[in-house]
Amino acid sequence: MSQIPDDLAEVVRRAATVAAMHAGDPAEIRHRWRRRRRRRMTSAAAAVGTLVVVGVAIVPTAVRGSDDGPLPTAAGPTTTAGAYAAPAQRLLIGGAGVAISVVSAAGPATGIAELLPGSSITHHRLPEFAGWHRIVALADGRLVGLGSASVGTGPDGGSAPARLVVVSGSGVVESSRAVGTSDEQVRLIAATARVAYLWRAAGLVEHDLDSGGERRLLAAAVLGDLPDRLPIGRLDVLGGRLVLAGTRADPCRLRVVDLGTADPVEFGLSGLRCTGLGQVRISPDGARAAVSYQQATGEVRIALVDLADGGIGADAVIAGPSAPQADSVPKQPVGMAWYDDTTVRVAVVDPAADADGVYRPDEIRQETVRAGR
Repeated sequence: MSQIPDDLAEVVRRAATVAAMHAGDPAEIRHRWRRRRRRRMTSAAAAVGTLVVVGVAIVPTAVRGSDDGPLPTAAGPTTTAGAYAAPAQRLLIGGAGVAISVVSAAGPATGIAELLPGSSITHHRLPEFAGWHRIVALADGRLVGLGSASVGTGPDGGSAPARLVVVSGSGVVESSRAVGTSDEQVRLIAATARVAYLWRAAGLVEHDLDSGGERRLLAAAVLGDLPDRLPIGRLDVLGGRLVLAGTRADPCRLRVVDLGTADPVEFGLSGLRCTGLGQVRISPDGARAAVSYQQATGEVRIALVDLADGGIGADAVIAGPSAPQADSVPKQPVGMAWYDDTTVRVAVVDPAADADGVYRPDEIRQETVRAGR
């Protein structure tokens, strides 16, 4: 068990919200903690007992596709903790629009957490915006985020336009600029060291991180009938392709669009007994997409789909059926990233934690799914 005071962890959990990715105010959270602690002195023993039971119930299980085995190790110096090679894509916990915070022994953190290949967790500082709607981690250590300067405003409309922010690996803001008008919906889809891919009403645009210049890559009509509010995490762009997980007509269909020709192709996953797709990530080589989906039983699985022909290279369960959860419990997984061209890492939270968006490190586990060779 971590050495976080039990009543602090409880208050941090209840103070969290999943309405938007939110940095939170540590001073306010600690104030609530002290106030609630005074009210809960008589029930402290019961609360401790409950948290101990939750901790015992966590049984991490490695679930992989074909070619079981540990993650590859580095032949030389590494950039992550332990003997693991640096991943091709970094795994942020809650970076795709899911409000997740990870507490440490020092208390609540205001940045975003990253799950390293060895399952340890590190935190990254972010500017104190009212809400972060998506954050992308670059291989060079920087973060690119789309956030709102005031509560209830930003990408979905309001009194302040969304801001695109680039943060260095040491937490220094390298750039921050408004990327739209106050009533325009903007989504950050993906980013590279040079550009960010934004979804606007007109379609997909490439935004130069240095100059702020933009050019349209794809008209919105190519993706067909989209929801009024485009779900964060259901689109990815890499290797000259855009992939959309789920359409309004078929929630279990992948639409793949070549950005050079704007020609779309679709692959159905109904053969996997899918009832709805979730997050999608394209592999570093652009050959596959990892997509989360749910079955009617409530089981959450990851499928690795070949983007050339729609073939399924792996299909693995990451979270079993569970009792109905409150709306505050995030949908699984809470993060997904490719370790290399064939292996995807997935962050999963313990559904029994009842954490309201704030978790201890021992309530988050890593699963890996590997494509057949």
